[in-house]
Amino acid sequence: MTKIILVRHGHVEGISPERFRGRADLALTPQGLRQAEATARRIEASWTPAALYASPLSRCRATAEAIGRPFDLTPIAVPGLMDIDYGEWQGLTPDEVGRKWPEMLEVHKGLLHKPVRLVGVIVVRCVISSPQTKLALRSNYYGVSG
Repeated sequence: MTKIILVRHGHVEGISPERFRGRADLALTPQGLRQAEATARRIEASWTPAALYASPLSRCRATAEAIGRPFDLTPIAVPGLMDIDYGEWQGLTPDEVGRKWPEMLEVHKGLLHKPVRLVGVIVVRCVISSPQTKLALRSNYYGVSG
C-alpha cells in the first residue's frame, strides 16, 4: 500500500507579522531548521519513504532534504508545488495590501474558504506494509489517514 504524506515547510521570515510570501525564495530560519529536523525524525520513526517531491523553493528543498537524509533520498523538484505568485503583493502585509487594493483583498479573503491546490508542500511517498505501522497510523493521526 502506498501512503502519501504532505508536509509544510518549516518556519520562514514573514510569518509574524504575516506577509504575502508567495514565491519569494526565503530560507528556513533557525526555528524552521529545527522543525524540519523534528519532522524528519518523526517520519523516520514511523515510515520508510520511497520518494520525495518538493517545491524548488529553498525553504521546501531544505525541509525535504532533512526528511530524505536518513533514507539517502534526494528530493525531486516539482515546479507545480511552488507557492502562489502574489505579484505586487509579494512581501506586503494584509493591511498594506488592503490600503492599496481593498476590493482585491476582499476577493482574496473570500477565496481562502474555497478548495485550492496544494502549494509549498513536500510530498513524501511511502510504501507501508507492516501491520504494526498500519495500526499506528489508525491510532495516531499525523496528517495521514490509516
